[in-house]
Amino acid sequence: PGEPGEPGPTRLLWGDARIGNIVYAGETPAAVLDWEMAGLGEPESDLAWFLHLDRHLSEGIGAPRLPGLPDRAETVAYYEELTGRRVGRLEYYEVYAAFRFCVFTARVTRLLTETGILPRALDFPLHRNATRLLSRVLAEHGIRHTTG
Repeated sequence: PGEPGEPGPTRLLWGDARIGNIVYAGETPAAVLDWEMAGLGEPESDLAWFLHLDRHLSEGIGAPRLPGLPDRAETVAYYEELTGRRVGRLEYYEVYAAFRFCVFTARVTRLLTETGILPRALDFPLHRNATRLLSRVLAEHGIRHTTG
């Protein structure tokens, strides 16, 4: 995907849109948590982050998806229905989410080893899994890359 075209109106972004940051009252969302990554931008960024973290927590770690969860297409269709707007440039934001998650996992891994929480020699899977999934995302979108 190329860079996005003209951006739409700037909106408040949650920044860490994922199912683990939603508090439910029964089946109804009652609150959203973890706003430390909030910012301004296009809503597709939050949607792509949600989709990527969902993918990471299944395919990315080698686990099957939980039965009953909507797939990517169903999630996007439901999002469009709820917001009343068509999603644009989602591929761009999905690549961005995969890259952003790798930066995040690299930082977490570094902090854990620098503070001695994890031994330096330990093969910590968080960042390894994130970079492997980024590689897949890039390949799916025809983006050539090298690893190093």
